[in-house]
Amino acid sequence: MKLYITKKMLDEIVKYTKQKIPYEACGILSGDIAEENYRVKRIWTFENELSSAFKFYVNKEKVKSVMSSIDQLNEHLIVVFHSHPTAHAIPSFQDIYYHIDSKILMMIISLKEEIPDVKCYHITGNKYVKCELITVEL
Repeated sequence: MKLYITKKMLDEIVKYTKQKIPYEACGILSGDIAEENYRVKRIWTFENELSSAFKFYVNKEKVKSVMSSIDQLNEHLIVVFHSHPTAHAIPSFQDIYYHIDSKILMMIISLKEEIPDVKCYHITGNKYVKCELITVEL
């Protein structure tokens, strides 16, 4: 699987996650899916209602509201993203256990080092496989 995202959008996501340190930041990306190619069109950010450095939670009503907007735009939820302020960009047991759908990719932004590390994964059951993250210029 391949995830295509503009460098500008990726920079926006990293900036957002840095602003939320010491807590995990979270959000979703919407766009199009063609076979195994996912193309990001929009970023939707959420507040981590747990104010936790190790997990995140978003109220279902807030998610439903964003999902309604995504539907109105004729787009799809394609990625759930969150940061790991002090850990590597590898899915934790909780990340895998609570992942909502195998058709939706997971992006993790590690802020452990000075230079953020961004990785994308396809989660199926209790396994994960790294996806190719391709930055494009518009």
